[in-house]
Amino acid sequence: MLGKGGHSPKPVSPHAGVTVESLDLPPRLTETLRYLLQGLSNKAIARKMNISENTAKEYSSDLLARFHVTRRTFLIVEMARRDIEMPMSNTSSTS
Repeated sequence: MLGKGGHSPKPVSPHAGVTVESLDLPPRLTETLRYLLQGLSNKAIARKMNISENTAKEYSSDLLARFHVTRRTFLIVEMARRDIEMPMSNTSSTS
């Protein structure tokens, strides 16, 4: 199907971009970023990482500052702009 303007939209490949790990962040921030990109709350991130909710909030704030954005949604947009591979959520895990 043709998009507006007479050209087809570029197909989205789940493995087209670079990985979150290639951003050269400390391991705990990399893990936090993966969870943020899955849409998890600070409370859920804290549970998954076995840290306090306050620490998860600090990690989240650090990531927002590192990528010069003010909201989680903007962080997701920035990762897409950089062609960063978006991690798939693992809804079957409840640990």
